[in-house]
Amino acid sequence: MWWNDGWSDGHMWGGYGGWWGMGLMALFGAALFVALVWGVVRMTRSEGTTTVLDSPRAILDRRLAAGEISSEQYAEARRLIENRATPDVPAQP
Repeated sequence: MWWNDGWSDGHMWGGYGGWWGMGLMALFGAALFVALVWGVVRMTRSEGTTTVLDSPRAILDRRLAAGEISSEQYAEARRLIENRATPDVPAQP
């Protein structure tokens, strides 16, 4: 060709990738950036998730506050949790 940009030896499709190579590098960089942002957001967002550190009582309290269970269900589940936590009291079948 009559011009040479120093990257592709004057060939748009050849050399060290030319325009195709630059386009693929740009797509790869954008995909890497999106994956990085997604990972950071995923690891730092704690909304609606429970962790291993949450006690059964804390989970139960949160479910009652959110309206997922009734007060009767809460009382029954709390009784079961407290009975399970006490080793001298046998669990009810």
